[in-house]
Amino acid sequence: MPYLIFSTAPAAAQTETASPSAPEQQQSSPRSGTNADEAKAAKKPEKLRTFKKGKVNAADRFDNPAADIVIEDMAPFFGFSTFNGREITGSNNYRDISFRQFPTELMKENVSRGVQSADQVEGALFGLTTTDAIKPLDLKRRRIQAELRGIYAPYADRSGQDPGKRVSASYIDQFDTSIGRIGISAGFMLSDSFLPKDFYKATTAVRPCNSIGLVGNCTFSPTSSNPTYFATGSHTFRQQRSDEKQRAYFGTIQWQPSDRLDISFDAERSSRVQSRYRSEFSLTEGFRNITPLEIAPSGAPLRYSGESALESLAFARTRDEKYTGFGLTIRYEPTDRLTISTDASYSRTTRLQTDISASMASNDLFGPGGRVPYTIDLTHGGVPVIDFATPINLNNYDAYTEDAAARRGRDTRRDVIKAWRGDVAYKLDGLFDEIKAGVRYSTHTRTGQLLTYLSNNDIPVVNVVAGNANCRRGPITTDFLADSGTNINSWAVFDPACLYATFTGSTDFDKPLTNRTGGGIEIHEKIWAGYVMGTFKTDLAAIPVHGNVGLRLVETRRWTSVYRFTGNPTPITDHSGSIVDLLPSAELTASPRDNLQISAAAYRTLLRSAVDGFNMRRVIAGPAGVMERQRPLRAWNLDASVHYRPDKDTALSLDLYYKFFSSSPWPGDLIIPGGPVLNPALRADSLKKSYLRGFAVAVNRSFSTLPAPFDGLSVQGSYAFSDTNFRFQDPSATDPANPLYLFVDPASIPGLSKHVATAAVRYDKDGWGLGATYEYRSGYFRPTGLTSNRVLGATNYLNAFISHQLTNHVQMRLSAANLTNEHEVLYRPVSEAVGQTSYAGTTYQLSLRLRY
Repeated sequence: MPYLIFSTAPAAAQTETASPSAPEQQQSSPRSGTNADEAKAAKKPEKLRTFKKGKVNAADRFDNPAADIVIEDMAPFFGFSTFNGREITGSNNYRDISFRQFPTELMKENVSRGVQSADQVEGALFGLTTTDAIKPLDLKRRRIQAELRGIYAPYADRSGQDPGKRVSASYIDQFDTSIGRIGISAGFMLSDSFLPKDFYKATTAVRPCNSIGLVGNCTFSPTSSNPTYFATGSHTFRQQRSDEKQRAYFGTIQWQPSDRLDISFDAERSSRVQSRYRSEFSLTEGFRNITPLEIAPSGAPLRYSGESALESLAFARTRDEKYTGFGLTIRYEPTDRLTISTDASYSRTTRLQTDISASMASNDLFGPGGRVPYTIDLTHGGVPVIDFATPINLNNYDAYTEDAAARRGRDTRRDVIKAWRGDVAYKLDGLFDEIKAGVRYSTHTRTGQLLTYLSNNDIPVVNVVAGNANCRRGPITTDFLADSGTNINSWAVFDPACLYATFTGSTDFDKPLTNRTGGGIEIHEKIWAGYVMGTFKTDLAAIPVHGNVGLRLVETRRWTSVYRFTGNPTPITDHSGSIVDLLPSAELTASPRDNLQISAAAYRTLLRSAVDGFNMRRVIAGPAGVMERQRPLRAWNLDASVHYRPDKDTALSLDLYYKFFSSSPWPGDLIIPGGPVLNPALRADSLKKSYLRGFAVAVNRSFSTLPAPFDGLSVQGSYAFSDTNFRFQDPSATDPANPLYLFVDPASIPGLSKHVATAAVRYDKDGWGLGATYEYRSGYFRPTGLTSNRVLGATNYLNAFISHQLTNHVQMRLSAANLTNEHEVLYRPVSEAVGQTSYAGTTYQLSLRLRY
């Protein structure tokens, strides 16, 4: 089966992609681990699988906060990932794995499989990513490894944050005992890191307008001859400091009483605490008194005037997330032909997140009623320049005393998966060399509660005055958005904990405020699956061929209950019943020459929507709240690939794919009390079929035949193209009479870029390694919880590293991610209408690695 192996060695972001081989595979020999062996392995172009898009280290999700990491185009929206062949839990709304919660030194490889067969865990439409831990008896030697890494980012330095650090160590060993061979592996990772970013953000509340200079909020009239533009509800500048502490532990015990029996038990524990501290300055009345001065052909208002109150908001967040997982795997071979295996596992993730915030709006010192006339100019790029009609000092603390508010939010989540699988494989003589059959069973439970308490504009004036006087602080970030060209670089900043406690009269952040909103959800999912698959190997017209053909039967049962604290608290319960799917698959690989491989596959897949749901849902609204009935998305897939190695130093690959599936992300009617209502935005394209098609080409070339010192050079390049007619209508309607889908084009598949290109160059010689990687990605749909459409503009990232093998056991490495200081710009609801801009700057890492 064609596949792509992602390197999981701890390294700087995006730099190891120049070497497609997995480090732990290189370590399988007792003689491996030397500098010469590693350099040789880095140069050799292994068989490539470029399936669809990009190559990403598992460690990159930790190492490179500046880059937007996506595996196989659309993950996690249309992707799926497993650990040791098991689905594991997460606290997010998708079914992907956070690679950051495992010590990467004990991970064998990340394999992204574009083609799926019947014996795999179903759940992916576009790429199944599997992460496997090292089995200690497979390594066949003792290994002790440790790494100390320092992380520095100028953007974090401007917030007064100390350099980050990451300490990790692992131990693998094997023992011959009277009861058989025993192997152990254990490791830990301690990390203190940060995610520095400067933000400008327009609210997702957008409305079409064509009024000019109207007092109050702008409006749209179908009879007006004025051009239509899209006004944004508010404009926010955000200073932010973010810290993260992670502690991860991992262990495996493997026992082989005989050559025919293998038993292994693994356990994982991860704790991650994030704290976020920010101050926001906002123009809160973005619809008020709008006079457009320059409008793009798309309807994006590039320059306009208006009037708004100003606001300073202080915010603090603490998130405590814990993961616990363990599993027992038994493999038994009673005969040379028969193999029986089973696996039982448990996976649990819990999250407790607390937000507190407090804000004050402008008073008469800035203008009558606190409102200030302004002109906003977005023609300079991703961050606007704002000129106020009368000179004002945004750093004047005394000017913020109106509309004081305090807010507390509490988000709790618990996600548990219990799973079991059993497999039987029997070797045959003849066309089919093996028949496999198996059963999968799992239960998935998600419970959660989101509570928000908000003061009801009843904060005593004396508390407001005291908070303004006693909770002042300096800026969180110096040189805020200095690279953007904006003139909004500082404002009056207040301490969130102090302001909240002063406004509410209590330091107990759990004390309820006046108003309560929110709700809870409880979901139970039960999956049964059985499969049968035959693998074959033969000659066809003197050409060696091999492959497999199989059928998988899957039953999905769901039970859902949701409730809200607004209105009638009686929960809505949905017994969704069961859905049965038949998933056939077939794959054939031919090798006309030793250096040429041609593969083709046809298979049907399903993708289950997020556990508590965004895609593929039927919305039922009632007096108690909203419930989402979810259905798996089914797709037929056709894949073909060619892999060619003209010589020992060159590898070429071409991959093509075509998929077709039901296109509606929200099938069904929107039902509200009083009868069903057909919502055109949700129903659009629901009866149509969508396709997804594309190709990817890649080349990997080393120059070992060149004279020294050029024989250490290697290069890699790839390009991928994707095309689809999938349409995702914008579901928002800030103005209910004029929903956005009537005015703007629909978006495409979340995460899908039409063009992706990478280029890498690497040099390995005499213990030195140097490399650089360039990545280009065209714009793609990045929604906000699939409640509003946003598109991320094209991005270009340049990363580089230099390393030196000081001894056979010690390596030093320096890397840099985002050397060009690339920043992200999201557009909503049309091109040129900036919805969010963020700057993260460059991240540098210096590491010392020891391996024995």
